[in-house]
Amino acid sequence: MGTSQDAYESFCDELWRDWLADRLARSAFVGGDFDSERAPEPWLELRAGLQPLVALTTNPGGGMKHQLRDEILRGRSVITPTDSYRAATAGLPHFYETYPTLAGSAARRRITALLRLSELAGYDGVLQVESCPFHSARLPNKPALVRASKGNGLLGTYTEHLRQFLKRRPVVSVSAVSSRAPLSREHVLSEWLVWQATLMGLEPGRARFVPLVKKEGDGTTAAALVSSVRGIPRALVLMMGGNHLPAERGLAKLAIELKATAGARAG
Repeated sequence: MGTSQDAYESFCDELWRDWLADRLARSAFVGGDFDSERAPEPWLELRAGLQPLVALTTNPGGGMKHQLRDEILRGRSVITPTDSYRAATAGLPHFYETYPTLAGSAARRRITALLRLSELAGYDGVLQVESCPFHSARLPNKPALVRASKGNGLLGTYTEHLRQFLKRRPVVSVSAVSSRAPLSREHVLSEWLVWQATLMGLEPGRARFVPLVKKEGDGTTAAALVSSVRGIPRALVLMMGGNHLPAERGLAKLAIELKATAGARAG
C-alpha cells in the first residue's frame, strides 16, 4: 500500500475524481445530510512546510459557490478540474485566508488561530484535515455519522485512511462542548468526542487535563486533553460554546504543552 500519507492522499484523489465525475454512490450522508453538489475538501495545506501541525476539524462546513461542480467544470472557480486533489485545490488556502466575505468569520478566525498556534509551538504551518470531507452547514446526527465511519462504506474507508495518516503526526483537534458547567478533569466526553480522540490516537483517561482559559465566577471555559503517542503530541481542545481556539494567552499555554509533550513517552 505504501506509506500512510500515500494511502490517504491516493484515496482523497480517488474521492475527488469520483465526485467530479458525479459517480459517488448516494447514501444517507452523501447526497442526503451532506451536500453532494459541492466538492469534498478532506485536507488543506495552510502555509504547510515539511513539519506542519496537523489540525483535525469536523467537516468543511456550509457550502460556497466556488465549490459547486458546475462552477469547477466551467472554469469559474478557484478549484480546477484536474486529476489530483492537491493540484485541484492548490488555490484554496490563499482564497480562504484572503476572501473578503470570510473576514471576521469563524472559519477565518480558526485558520488564524491555528497558524499562530503552529508558530508558537515551533511547527511549520498547518495541515488541516477533516473528520468528514463533505459539506454541511450543520453537522446532523453525529451518532449516526460515527457509526457510519466505523462501517465498510465510503465514510468508513475514509476514516481508516485518515486514522493511519494521523498516527505519526502531531495533531490538535478542536471541539465545542456544553457551557452548562465548567470544564474539569471529570468532564464526561460525548460519543463524538470519544470518537475524535480515537481517530487521533489519544486516550482521554491517560491524557493530562490542561486548563487554557479560566474566568472568574465561571471556572475553566477552555481546556485541552494532552498526551504523547510514541513521542508525538496529541491535544483535544474543548471549548465552551463554539468550535474555535482560545485567544493568545490560551494558545501560548497550549503551545507550551505541545512542546513539552513532544518527544515524551506516554507512561
